Amino acid sequence: MESCLALPENEVHVCHLPLGQVAQRDLERCYDRLLTSEERQRCERFAFERDRRQFLAGRSLLRIVLSQYAAIPPDLWRFRVNDYGKPSIESPATGPDLWFSVTHTSSVAAVAVAVGVQVGVDAECVSRSTDWQTVAENYFAPEEWSYLTSLSAAGQRAGFFQIWTLKEALLKALGKGLSIPLNAFRFEFPAGQPPQVHFSHAMPNRSDEWRFWLFTEPPDQQFAVAVEHPSGRSPMLVVNRAALRFDQQTASLGALATEFP
Repeated sequence: MESCLALPENEVHVCHLPLGQVAQRDLERCYDRLLTSEERQRCERFAFERDRRQFLAGRSLLRIVLSQYAAIPPDLWRFRVNDYGKPSIESPATGPDLWFSVTHTSSVAAVAVAVGVQVGVDAECVSRSTDWQTVAENYFAPEEWSYLTSLSAAGQRAGFFQIWTLKEALLKALGKGLSIPLNAFRFEFPAGQPPQVHFSHAMPNRSDEWRFWLFTEPPDQQFAVAVEHPSGRSPMLVVNRAALRFDQQTASLGALATEFP
């Protein structure tokens, strides 16, 4: 295998794959050569082809991305999930302590990777139909609802998806799913600063030990990334826009990197 990429402890790497650019034949090769029998069974249980395609792309991307940071072929990774559905590496053992998060929409799949810290990524298609006002008013913290209503009509929908993806990214990082109510923590958007989180008294987490990023991928994908950064680290986000390709028997990624301090 090629030499592994370095993943510094103060960096979070996100690789996202536009699904419209993935050939069906390459996904079929991923299905045949990368997935375990359990993953294939799960893939086949989806009722709709779009859901099957999203899962297959997400799981294949995860395997290939992890193999960029450890000298392990993509088909050898094995995963476990906790009681809330958060996946982690079961085997093989790796040199760097890799933590990851996966998300996908109808248009994109993405994987976030960090070393030794909790990380979460979420993406949403902002053009999809949704009753966002009802969701925000009933499930967001009161301060977040007030923030949204203070925005212009055009900004309210965009603001909703920013808050929603931030909440989903944080919940994925914490690994406890919706056992944590969406209004148990809230986000603020100080001018010229990254998004900031505030936890309720019922949550033991410290707000100053989390870092968040928001970015959009044209035409309509809103991304959010959450990472724990204890000990005063100042993490950096590196985003790679990937292209999946097969070279005979080997799956690989081509990527263009963008950095967010």
